[in-house]
This record gives sequence, C-alpha cells and structure tokens, in this order.
Amino acid sequence: MQSVRKAARRTQSLNELKNIGEIIFSMQVETGRMPTVPQILEALKTAPTLLAGITEGAYILTGTTEPGGLYAFEVDADTQPGVAVIG
Repeated sequence: MQSVRKAARRTQSLNELKNIGEIIFSMQVETGRMPTVPQILEALKTAPTLLAGITEGAYILTGTTEPGGLYAFEVDADTQPGVAVIG
C-alpha cells in the first residue's frame, strides 16, 4: 500500500513540476529572458495548486536566470530520489 502512495505522490510531483516548468518557459518565450522568482510567483497565482506547492515548501524555486539552469526542484531531492525542472 505504501508503494502505491509513493508512486501516486511521485506522479503528482512530476505533473506539478512539469506545469511549473511550462509556466517558466512560456514566460521566457514571451520576454526573451528568464523570469525572476517574484514574476514566477505572480504568474502562479492563476494556478493555486502549484502556488501552494511552492508556498507550503513542497517545491523550491532556485531563482536562477541562466538558460539551462536548475529552475525548481522537489524538497529533499538531494537526500532521496526527487524531481527537478532543468532548462
């Protein structure tokens, strides 16, 4: 039963970080520059579930403005298999 819960949580994390990544990349396409963390948070106001994942600490925005950088990752990704958004 626990492995089923873990798999469901991992799938949810993958989907949420994929959606966060799509928002970040669409902002980059619109402006030609990587968005800042405040800009990302403002854009995420239209996606309350994703915003909650960040404000509640499930996901971390790194604040990098470098293309090809690490933009967001799942908390504890450094100590257990996690999910990350890399440009």
